[in-house]
Amino acid sequence: MVVAFDPGLVRVGRVVAREGSALDVEFPRRQQQTLAVGTRVPIALCDTWRAAPAENAIPDRSCVATERSEQSDVRRYRLLLDDATDGADRRVVAGARDRTPPRGRALRVDLRFGTLDFRAEVAAWPGGVILLRVALETEAMLRATDAIELVHRRHVDDLEIRLGGWIERRVLEGLFVRYDFRIDDQLAEDGAFQRVRLRSLLAGEEGRGASQA
Repeated sequence: MVVAFDPGLVRVGRVVAREGSALDVEFPRRQQQTLAVGTRVPIALCDTWRAAPAENAIPDRSCVATERSEQSDVRRYRLLLDDATDGADRRVVAGARDRTPPRGRALRVDLRFGTLDFRAEVAAWPGGVILLRVALETEAMLRATDAIELVHRRHVDDLEIRLGGWIERRVLEGLFVRYDFRIDDQLAEDGAFQRVRLRSLLAGEEGRGASQA
């Protein structure tokens, strides 16, 4: 499959699965160019060996990138063909199958990349990964990086909670993108303690949200 990453820049990926109007396409992770989840891009199926349209190929059309995951040496995207549904409902349908509802009140955090901070919310922490929710604009800014730092300070005089880690998966959910963020304790000073602090704060927010419900 040929995918246009930017105007004038196309890359060839391998279609590994199809489910209805959704296509799973893999690219080498060493490839520097990335697609932001939630963006619409033109695609075309072709025979890369003969550089000609493949038999029974889907004609050139546009699609929405609804999911991205990092898997060993490949980067996989799920692309939803543009005729899958109509209008604004398309993005909601794209993420509905994998949506994890937040529990209680979401905890506001920042995602730090270098000197830049981006707003995010901790939607849930069900197991090995923290589920973060970010705006589409944030995903567009962070599309080229997987390693980020999660930062939270409840009060001005409090010490920051700082946890380094990796975005393993990104899923479109309505007008937001969900990040599956895996903490790497080795990327932060006293990472295990910082992890406990964040869990405690999140538990307090969930309890407060439940009591106000």
